[in-house]
Amino acid sequence: MRVNCNTDLRTHWCELPVELAQQHYLGTSTNAGMAANVQDIFNPSHTYKYAAPGPQLLNGRPTQDYKLWVPDDFPTCASTNGQYYSDPKTTPVRWVVWSLGPQPDGPRSQNTYAPMANWSWYCSAGGGGVIACFAGQDGTQYTTPF
Repeated sequence: MRVNCNTDLRTHWCELPVELAQQHYLGTSTNAGMAANVQDIFNPSHTYKYAAPGPQLLNGRPTQDYKLWVPDDFPTCASTNGQYYSDPKTTPVRWVVWSLGPQPDGPRSQNTYAPMANWSWYCSAGGGGVIACFAGQDGTQYTTPF
């Protein structure tokens, strides 16, 4: 996980890992905050977002583990009850990749429980919200319905 608090890169939180571009799994980009050349079609000049509970780099330096909120009823994700997971061994979610959707600055896209809460998903948001793909601990992949 990578996050950045520099003013000019603040909106580039949770970008796709730079290592994917460095190891040639994804094309590289020269745009600031976009190591991978995979632009989110709803959020120009930004990659899709990526999160995984566990180690986190803040401004390129190790810091506390990243915490991902997961509802108690994962993978349905309709519950308002849940908890934050930071241990990759105990979390029900291995990783999540998402787009901020057609309203990247909207309240559903920026919700603190997004992208794992289904009320933050595009399909339940009436045009706003995130579009996500995530994997359970067993490797099963899920996508938010459209």
